[in-house]
Amino acid sequence: MRNTKKLKRKKFCYKKIRNGKGITLIALVITIIVLLILAGVSIMMLAGDNNILSQAIKAKYETIIGQEKEQIGIAYSSAIINKSGEDVTAIDLQEELDNSFGDNNTKTINNGGGILSIEILNTGNYYSVENKKVYKYVSIDVSELESKLEEYKDIVGQIYKYTQSTYDDFMEQYEFAERIVQMKKGTENVAKNLIDQLDEKYNLLKEREIPVIKKAELSTDGTNIILRRYVGDNLGNYYQVVEHRVCNDI
Repeated sequence: MRNTKKLKRKKFCYKKIRNGKGITLIALVITIIVLLILAGVSIMMLAGDNNILSQAIKAKYETIIGQEKEQIGIAYSSAIINKSGEDVTAIDLQEELDNSFGDNNTKTINNGGGILSIEILNTGNYYSVENKKVYKYVSIDVSELESKLEEYKDIVGQIYKYTQSTYDDFMEQYEFAERIVQMKKGTENVAKNLIDQLDEKYNLLKEREIPVIKKAELSTDGTNIILRRYVGDNLGNYYQVVEHRVCNDI
């Protein structure tokens, strides 16, 4: 009888121990599954399309844009006050931007039609002031502007054919248009006015185109016969004189 009780007690203890181990194993499996789920959620939050890091970078970028737009707006308002209601030029706005951003940190371009474009050099951001409002550049269709650049590409590098100031004015618009095409960003008004500006500056170039020789004359200083060749524009302005001594001891 006593041996039977001992045997039953041993069987009960064995079942209790075995059941205890089973519960522990299930709990471990559940814990691992929960940890895997939490790890997956954490990875998605860090590496997904709308992850925490991307959101932080986006928030920082938007903060910078907001600050730059505000500074440009204040600079433009200051330029209006200083001009006493007259139209603000690129030079006027550039002076105020230098005071706000520091010298050589911004560049202002006149796009015509009262539109001024601003490049923030240290961030590479572009803005335009249109109707006294500041706009950040966005993605636009640049195919028409690209065609205009192709039309005028032969002008590039031909400085010897034109007067310096008209060539520089044309190239300023051309190089800015190249940046717009490369970025494929701007505003519709900026792209449209750039096309008009390129046409206008090109027409000025053609007016000031320098032929090879506009006039030649012979003269003497009593010792030499001198040939003078003049080159200039079609308005009768001469920009270069080439002297050549034909002979000596006359």
